[in-house]
Amino acid sequence: MRVFHIVCGVLAASFLIGCGELDRLRLKARLGGLDSQVELARRYSAGDGVARDESEATAWVREAAEQGHVASQHALALRMVTGTGTERDPAGAIEWYEKAAEQGYAEAQFQLGALLLYGIGVEQDPATAAAWLEKAAALGRSDARQLLMELHLGGVVGDPKELFASYRSRAEEGDADAQYMLAELYEAGRGVTADPRAALDWAERAATQDQPRALHFLGRHYAQASNVPVDLERAVGSFRRAAELGFAESQHTMGEAHRTGTGVAEVSMEQAAHWYRQAADQGHVEAQASLGAMYLEGLGVPQDYGESARLLRLAAQRGHSHSQHDLGMLYDTGKGVEQDSAEAVRWYRSAAEQGHPYGQAKLGMAMLTGNGTEPDPVRAYMWLSLASQSGLVNVDEALAAVRTELSEDELAEAKELSESWTQRRKGQRRAG
Repeated sequence: MRVFHIVCGVLAASFLIGCGELDRLRLKARLGGLDSQVELARRYSAGDGVARDESEATAWVREAAEQGHVASQHALALRMVTGTGTERDPAGAIEWYEKAAEQGYAEAQFQLGALLLYGIGVEQDPATAAAWLEKAAALGRSDARQLLMELHLGGVVGDPKELFASYRSRAEEGDADAQYMLAELYEAGRGVTADPRAALDWAERAATQDQPRALHFLGRHYAQASNVPVDLERAVGSFRRAAELGFAESQHTMGEAHRTGTGVAEVSMEQAAHWYRQAADQGHVEAQASLGAMYLEGLGVPQDYGESARLLRLAAQRGHSHSQHDLGMLYDTGKGVEQDSAEAVRWYRSAAEQGHPYGQAKLGMAMLTGNGTEPDPVRAYMWLSLASQSGLVNVDEALAAVRTELSEDELAEAKELSESWTQRRKGQRRAG
């Protein structure tokens, strides 16, 4: 057997001498060379020296992953989640995330925690999710630590008293995140008797260390006169520092301040757009909506319907009703997007279902005229009447016109639909 291996090695070496660099790399990879498998995966994914082929890249990632290469295990899991070079398989991805996470790979621990938390590819399990997030946080993943803090604040995991004791211990050692958490816990009375003064004291300690959430906490309190005198200058100073540190909520707040002139020297649409953009780039929905509206009107930025449509779509896809309405208008008029009445109606409907009166009016008019949807006078009356009830939009003429087309039975049906929608909406609000 030893002689056989020696002969095979000699033959392989002889073959490699006569091969090109890429052929040698492939042969080494087929013979189990881990570094070669990883390199081939990289090349096929990047199109470096070979035709770009994500399926081939995934095949080599899998070869390396099956040999225990931790980065490849994580990469394979990610490809299975996104469907890159393979079929989407979130459940299968969990297994590979677990393999990498158990080897102490922080990124895999964070991703596994997130999948378990939201039930993607696996049954939701907040407690196990938190355990993996804690491991990732211990390895320096700040995003895991922030997510854990949100879970603790929301009461999703952890005993309140035990969490308070743990954060208190870390806070007294000077941990800024723990000091911020104590501020929130004291304010909410979670795990401890509510104490607004103690909340502010701990927030101040964290803020001196530039903890952005603590800075935002202080800004909110000084702006709203919560247990302290109103001090807009100090509030804006706290918000600005948090915004400069990259905290999206504070960036949005600074955009609002400059848009309205609250706590700043003067109104500045340019500065508002600047801060909205910082927050929008981080996925802040309200900032995306505000900046999209500014591009729509040309306020503080050059008018750009295409950029407006891009930003409004981002916010609309996450349920922002005003952006859904505005995006519908762009599709209606063909500004920044290809004109598409059916797509306009789709977005008007999304806004209308959330109670947006202008969306309801636009949807009602579309159903009345058959523009982008089948004519439906009964439901046209329903949506127009709901819009009218808001007192924000005048659709009296349209209501009068559609009323003449309806029989008594149809009018009764329209009113019943309107009442049913209103009751359902009230139920949704109570549940929320």
